[in-house]
Amino acid sequence: QSPAPALKPNIEAMLCVAKGKSTISDALREILKETDN
Repeated sequence: QSPAPALKPNIEAMLCVAKGKSTISDALREILKETDN
């Protein structure tokens, strides 16, 4: 089962997080860290 549907509602929140980071890579690292937990 793909995790994509569960993550879809969080895309806007992820973009907001990305705006607060110096790079998209930093934002993605934060996002991945959160989804790992």
